[in-house]
Amino acid sequence: MRTGTTSREFGELSAMLVGADEYSVSIFKNVAAPAGIQNVVIIDGAKAALAKMRHVGAPDILFAYFSETGNESLQFCRFVRNRESFPHPFVPIVAVMEKATTAGVTAVRDAGVDEFLVLPFSQKSLSERVRSICRDRRGFVDVPGYFGPDRRRGAMAKWLGADRRSEPSRLIDPVSEEIYLG
Repeated sequence: MRTGTTSREFGELSAMLVGADEYSVSIFKNVAAPAGIQNVVIIDGAKAALAKMRHVGAPDILFAYFSETGNESLQFCRFVRNRESFPHPFVPIVAVMEKATTAGVTAVRDAGVDEFLVLPFSQKSLSERVRSICRDRRGFVDVPGYFGPDRRRGAMAKWLGADRRSEPSRLIDPVSEEIYLG
């Protein structure tokens, strides 16, 4: 992924939208194109997306659709974040959600997504999420039971001191894959 990306350069990013219904795909396309995200592959389900990523590699940004029914997208995100079984565990994931409930946001966050969008969303919201991933991506945390972006934001995400966990944590830079022990 390119760092320092501006909205004019979003067209160079490859993106994949996984598991969205026709209505959500049309919203996404109508918002993504004016934001400059031109290279979007639409995949119906998680299995097809995993197969495509194994065959041609991961996109620069993965948009996973989360509906109120079913948890295929949760399982999909957890599988992508599994470093032992998936070759691209650091791919940025943006959750595209039908509804933002506390339980839903917590589940999606715990599945390892980087950012959230709630339908319907604006071009500005989409651009902010992509810009956040391109410019200020948080490090990855590797602790028992969780591997994914640090859930803390801002200065707290950069803090590498001792924490409340009984097990040591590891903060991993998703670009260089350099490991910092916490």
